[in-house]
Amino acid sequence: MSILIKSAWNLVFAIVLANQTLAKSPHEPDILSFIRKLEANGNYAAIHHAIPNAKRPERPVNQMTVGEVLSWQGSLTGVKSTAAGAYQFIHKTLKKLVNENDIPKTRVFDQSLQDQLARILMRACAPHLRAEQISKDYADCLAKIWAALPVTQGPKKGQSAYEGIAGNTALASVETYLAVLQGTKIDRTSPSAPLLQAAPEGPNIIIVQNRVARINSALVKLGGNKSIHKFNFDPYALE
Repeated sequence: MSILIKSAWNLVFAIVLANQTLAKSPHEPDILSFIRKLEANGNYAAIHHAIPNAKRPERPVNQMTVGEVLSWQGSLTGVKSTAAGAYQFIHKTLKKLVNENDIPKTRVFDQSLQDQLARILMRACAPHLRAEQISKDYADCLAKIWAALPVTQGPKKGQSAYEGIAGNTALASVETYLAVLQGTKIDRTSPSAPLLQAAPEGPNIIIVQNRVARINSALVKLGGNKSIHKFNFDPYALE
């Protein structure tokens, strides 16, 4: 999950609670898919790659109850991040979502629940939806929740809302991002989606790279033949 800025997240959750029944984007499934691909290559069982084997759960997180996931995350010490699931929810975010939305802790942390929780975050941006089109204000609201998404207007256009904070950078172009919001299907093997690669076994299989490698790869592409900056840690892993 993207970096938590306390004041911003307090505002996000306040809006969430006030707007549970507001309109949703007609392209919500595709937007969620796009976010999943940037955050965890769509893997609902993903956990942060820097968590050592000795501290990993015995079962995949998408087979555990959300209460078990929270207990496991809360037990982690000395790790860079507690991020888990396709949307890389860290412990603080997941706990707040569960508690403030009356999610039973006995529910399995599976695809259905993870998508539900991500939709709750997305719908915090519902006041920015317009009937005739997806507004850039809506796009930028989402970008304040997930740092891998680019800001679409203003002086930070094309950058992460948290650009430069612990190395955060946008992992998609403004053009690609807005196209997804408008309902355009993005070919994961095209240059517009350089972080997603089709595996030799077939077009529906994705090669999973760890996020540090993906970020470095993106920066190389942005800088031409040389890396702008090479990370040896995950710049998303702040809690």
